[in-house]
Amino acid sequence: MHPSDLTILAKKNNGVFPLDAVHTTIDGRDSIGSHGTREMPVWGYRFKPPGSYSDDYLYMPPSSAEAVIHSRILAVIDYLNRIQQK
Repeated sequence: MHPSDLTILAKKNNGVFPLDAVHTTIDGRDSIGSHGTREMPVWGYRFKPPGSYSDDYLYMPPSSAEAVIHSRILAVIDYLNRIQQK
């Protein structure tokens, strides 16, 4: 099986990038039955900040783990949106 072409998400959605669907899929903590088995990691759990402060959080410690998870997922979504075929 070939990996999905993530550069055509908008093209397959009538030219509109499917932000909510992409966010739900990347986060992965809400199960999506139509996707079958999970071969990819659940990024919503993997994007949690470390328990102790590291260099990443030295100057501005996160206010909550959810805020960090959300901002990291949005960074991935921003990248995916930028690579969409016109």
